[in-house]
Amino acid sequence: ENFRSSRKNVAEDFANKIYDNKSLNSMIWGVEGPLGIGKSSFLNLCEESLRKNHPGEVIVVRFNALKYSGQ
Repeated sequence: ENFRSSRKNVAEDFANKIYDNKSLNSMIWGVEGPLGIGKSSFLNLCEESLRKNHPGEVIVVRFNALKYSGQ
C-alpha cells in the first residue's frame, strides 16, 4: 500500500507539471520501461489526477503504438 501511495504522489506531481506548463503548443509525453513495471497504472493515475484537479480543462488522448506496429 505504501508503494501505491508513493506512486500516486509521483503521478500527481507529474500531472501537475504537465498542467503547469503554459506552452501554447501541444505536448506529447511518453512513459518508457520494461513490461510489467506499471507504466499503464502510472498513466491511469496521472489521468485521474488531471481529471479530478482540472475538470474540463485538459484533454487526454492515449495512443498505444504497439496496437499499430507492423502496419
